[in-house]
Amino acid sequence: MYTWILERSFVITWISLVTLFYIATLVGSLLYHAAPETIKEQIVLWISEYYKSRVPSLTLNPIVFFMVVLINNTVVAIVAWLLSITVVVPLLTMLVNGLLVGFIVSLVASLGGAAGGGYNYLSLYLSLAPHGIIEIPAIALASSSFAIALTRGFKRFISSLPSVLILALIMIAIAAIVESTITIILAMIATYIAWM
Repeated sequence: MYTWILERSFVITWISLVTLFYIATLVGSLLYHAAPETIKEQIVLWISEYYKSRVPSLTLNPIVFFMVVLINNTVVAIVAWLLSITVVVPLLTMLVNGLLVGFIVSLVASLGGAAGGGYNYLSLYLSLAPHGIIEIPAIALASSSFAIALTRGFKRFISSLPSVLILALIMIAIAAIVESTITIILAMIATYIAWM
């Protein structure tokens, strides 16, 4: 059932998409530092409006927070999985998300330092890394389905889709558990240390 995961083209595609995300993260951070203030302000406004409507408050009940994160990331994985055949959508998904993460991390680190909010690169890294090392590969896994179609044919692609999605959703669920528990605890500890 899961033999597709050992196929060389699938593994290379999966690793390439994860690598693309992390390279885009670095580029997003560099873009933040290179952008003129007027452009930064516009991007910050757009990002804050976008995330206000989608990101839950950390003061939510942990179970509610877990459910919100799980549903949001499940939708992303399913869309990436369904649209993987386009080849372009998986690339754009990883690229745009990486750019946003890099930009936002740099933004929050600069605002936290200037405003005394206790946010620095360490606290932000601890906030993102524990669940990100599971979540990003899960979305890349769902997005990598197109490699099966390109190398093994459409019939093999269709037959592998359920198992690709099941594995990606298991990883998404684990990442949501980590994000709603361990990530919050580590972020609070790192923020506390930064204030000292």
